[in-house]
Amino acid sequence: MAETRRSLTQFNSNTTGLFKANAVGLISEQDLRDFVYSTAFPVGVLSISSSASTTISSSGVYVQEASTWALDGAVRDFDMNTNAQLRYTDAPDVLAFFVAVLSGQHDGIGTKDVSIRVAKNGTTLAATQQGIKFKASENLQITTFGLVSLAQNDYLSLFVANDSDTTNVTMVTGHISAVGLFK
Repeated sequence: MAETRRSLTQFNSNTTGLFKANAVGLISEQDLRDFVYSTAFPVGVLSISSSASTTISSSGVYVQEASTWALDGAVRDFDMNTNAQLRYTDAPDVLAFFVAVLSGQHDGIGTKDVSIRVAKNGTTLAATQQGIKFKASENLQITTFGLVSLAQNDYLSLFVANDSDTTNVTMVTGHISAVGLFK
């Protein structure tokens, strides 16, 4: 039989849960396989494989980062079916811890206020906003992190804004990683 990822609620159920079954000696081999499978947390990582300039049409408006991204490292229950989208592919829902790290510069002169946000299903999460003053000639790093609930086929992506003007922004390196936890 195939293993099934179970939620913490399912394991703790008073009627069918693993721990209730243990009290009466009814833990099956399948229950144990499901438990082991469920504790191997989903993990996914995307990295910039080819840097590109992100077009900024309006100051302070977030747009999806334009680089080409690729799956990176060992991936479990995540994929990238569309460029720059780290998609959770399993069930049940998970609480995911994510970290995004980008380094880049703007395409103009002087210093510009640039900010990033992580988005879930294309909608930016305001709580993940981080800003920095980018220079035209120096790659500077910006990092954000957080927790988000992910259902099957939900995805995370990165958005960028130039809060100073409409000068384009180029991310030279970047990673977004997520680890799904029991929910």
